Formats: sequence, C-alpha cells, structure tokens
Amino acid sequence: MRSIGRHSILVLGVIAAIAGCGNASSTKPQPAATGSELTTCVRGWWEQTHGPCTAACSGEPANPECGFDDCVQFGFSGYLQDGTVYDGLVSTSSRAGTASSIGPVSSRKYSVTDEGIKVEPPGTLVATGCSGDQLKAIYATHERAQPALASTLERALAESSSFRGARLGAR
Repeated sequence: MRSIGRHSILVLGVIAAIAGCGNASSTKPQPAATGSELTTCVRGWWEQTHGPCTAACSGEPANPECGFDDCVQFGFSGYLQDGTVYDGLVSTSSRAGTASSIGPVSSRKYSVTDEGIKVEPPGTLVATGCSGDQLKAIYATHERAQPALASTLERALAESSSFRGARLGAR
C-alpha cells in the first residue's frame, strides 16, 4: 500500500474546497431570491474597506478627524427607500466623535431587478446579492454601516452633498 504524500493531501484539500465540502456556514452573502427581497435587504448604509486618512488629511483645510490617531477613511453607499443611492468617501474618528465627507458625495437613482442592483446613469449592475450585514457588490463585499454612522450620513446628506465635523450619531 502506498502512502499519501503532503502534496496529494493538499490537492485533495483544494478539490474538496472547490467542490463545496468543508465549512457549510459560509459568511459570503447569498443572492436574494427575488427583486423584492433584495430591495428590502439593500436599503440602508454600507461601508467599504477602511484605510488611513491620507486623502482626508491632504487637503487644505484637512478634515477635523485628522488630528486624532484613530482617523480612518473609507467609501460608503446609501440606498434610500425613494430609489436614491449616495456614494462617497468619508473620514471618521471615534475619539473626535465626528465624520466628514472627502469631496462631494454623488447621488443617483437605483433600481432592483432579479439580476441585482442597477444604478442610473448608465444602467450599470453594481451589486448582485445581500444578506443582513453584507452587500455583495461587483468588485467587493460591503459591510452594513454602524447605526451611529448611518444616522450621521443620513442627517448630513439631507442638508448638503458635503459635510465637515458632523457629530457621529447625534440627532
């Protein structure tokens, strides 16, 4: 009887992973079964990957969060019930308790089909699935925004397409 080498075990592991064996409780969002389920799930505010405050702190004047060592910047999207989607960059600092846009925030219209979420113009498919806390966008997975940030974005963008020093979670 021949022994199985480490290489063979690795190949078997890769084949099992591709075939779907292993951890059945994947955290990847599954596409919604219908457009109406996706419509319900996508509503709200979504954060992209966080990074250092390079863009937020390079302009004059720098965003107020730049004076704090916990400053982060990231992209966000907000899908509102009226069919408006907001997209932009934001800097935040928990220590400062504020958030500021980095440049103006864009607003467009979106629609939900059984294929996914399309943004007008130009009718581009931008997301294909959603779970309670993850939005499967075409090139990345977005996390649902924390309630304090979500309320700040909604409040600030109701007033203007850009904002500075908006209090996190304040009404």
